[in-house]
Amino acid sequence: TLVAVESAAGGGQTAPTHGAQNMEQMRRDPNAPVDPSARTAVSGQTSDLPVYERREEFQEGNPDPWVYLSHPFVGGELSHSKANDQFEILRYGGRGGLHLNRNLQLSAEYFESRIEQRIRPRWNAITYDREDLESYTFKALKREARGRLSYRTSGGLVLSGSLGMAELDFDYDEDDLFDTDFEDEVGSGTFSYDNGSTDVIGDLSASWSPRDNLSLYVFYARDLVMSAVKQYTSDSVGAVARWKPSDTWHVNLRSQYWSYEDDNALFLIQGESFWEVSQDLGVWLGLDLSSVSSSDPSDYYWTPYWDQRIMGVLRYLQAWQGYSFRLDLLAGLQREDARPLRREDDVELSSKADWDYALGVSSTFNRRLTSYLDLFVDANVMALRDYIDHRFLFGFNLGF
Repeated sequence: TLVAVESAAGGGQTAPTHGAQNMEQMRRDPNAPVDPSARTAVSGQTSDLPVYERREEFQEGNPDPWVYLSHPFVGGELSHSKANDQFEILRYGGRGGLHLNRNLQLSAEYFESRIEQRIRPRWNAITYDREDLESYTFKALKREARGRLSYRTSGGLVLSGSLGMAELDFDYDEDDLFDTDFEDEVGSGTFSYDNGSTDVIGDLSASWSPRDNLSLYVFYARDLVMSAVKQYTSDSVGAVARWKPSDTWHVNLRSQYWSYEDDNALFLIQGESFWEVSQDLGVWLGLDLSSVSSSDPSDYYWTPYWDQRIMGVLRYLQAWQGYSFRLDLLAGLQREDARPLRREDDVELSSKADWDYALGVSSTFNRRLTSYLDLFVDANVMALRDYIDHRFLFGFNLGF
């Protein structure tokens, strides 16, 4: 489910996690002014007082200043994904920023996504041959730029917000649609698109750990719907909870709801549970349950209908300071319900799929090469009955 969700649901980026992750992993500057509210120790300056004076005197520290520019960084990402036998997406871009003081970070990011989308129109009023449903291929370039501000409180709560602009540049015009009967809505008889128009995007998120064994992440995001045919905006809210009942049992829960500009909606719910079976070998066994569904069908973006998956997971995990590696082997079952029909003639278009086998592999690799350079790789492949989804991502973070 995650390959399709991360690639094609909403704007294709389901959780604005970078700000929170970067603040959590921030390296402290030993030469920075003292933060009186900090809970973790930092290396201080060597006192210039002789030994006998230290017994009766002390040096007063400077108050934590509002502006102390430090920790400039740059980063980049490159990803390629194929999802739902419909989308092929190449996404690339970078980000950079710095800390305004010990707890406040300012950054900017720019990304482009080259989208190729193949559709076989079924639910809109498009002339088709039932025996050979015609397909169309569309291409578009999505550009997005935003600024981000992240703040970490003394209690460990990380707040992050971004604001920016995004646009879709479609690789077609009205002449290319002369022989089709595309419609904005079924029965409307009209089709319009805003090529190159710009929309406001952004997100708000909060990440905190109320207990040592529980971490929570909630967010709101506004983005453009992943489509190479029409430009819609989406608003989404989501939450992720990670609970560790014990050192050998981990539970993850995730949910998200998208509301689309055309009054459609999409919902995801996922639960994972992992049990450690060998600490020495780093082997875990897990169960992954998920379901994703949209309210209404559309030919212009991804609209699954009660896509349900039950997956068993064999996990190998190794992690220590500056290094982590995870490899998951997945095997299970997947099905999708038949969407309710508009008319009796649509019986062949309901897309029902009974339970069938699904196989997959997922892996992440993070390595700190130097004190300031981190590399990360993320790879996911899922084989279903008719097609194979994949998503590969490579990126780096470089601090100064």
